[in-house]
Amino acid sequence: MMYFSSDSHAFHKNILRYCKDTRPFETIEEMNAALVKGWNSVVTDKDEIYHLGDISLGDAVQTREFLRQLRGKKHLVLGNHDKVVRANRDIQGYFATVQEYKELKYDKKIVVLSHYPFLTWHGSYRGSWHLHGHLHNGLAEANASVKRLDVGVDSVGFTPISIEAVAEIMNAKVVDPQPQQAD
Repeated sequence: MMYFSSDSHAFHKNILRYCKDTRPFETIEEMNAALVKGWNSVVTDKDEIYHLGDISLGDAVQTREFLRQLRGKKHLVLGNHDKVVRANRDIQGYFATVQEYKELKYDKKIVVLSHYPFLTWHGSYRGSWHLHGHLHNGLAEANASVKRLDVGVDSVGFTPISIEAVAEIMNAKVVDPQPQQAD
């Protein structure tokens, strides 16, 4: 099974204030426990999970401990707050891959993964999908009419979303026809 998540922001005190509607926690410890519980409630050690950036704002010791608790074969698409991951090769070792951008194929569709949302992406005019994070559900209305989805914990809950659930969402979207453009 394949899953997606983004913007965990483990150990980020200010995220509780910035996202108080979607993160109703009193402490970062409570939030971190909910992140681990949500992740492990669906992801097994046999599953692959793509985290689309901003996994932890903790120091190296905190981040290692957080990652150690998470199940699955983890892939990281780097976000703007992944400084501790960038700076520590041993932390990168918790991931099968660490990259800035990733493309997958699912059901004959291109699936573009990035931390940041794109206005257009590879194959966007041919039905490809774009999964992103970064905006903490700030594009919900704009994403409604395009094959783009915010998979961050503030958008889909504290449980990673499966590729099958992504497919259901994408296939249900009514997208305005757009002119063919070169990709």
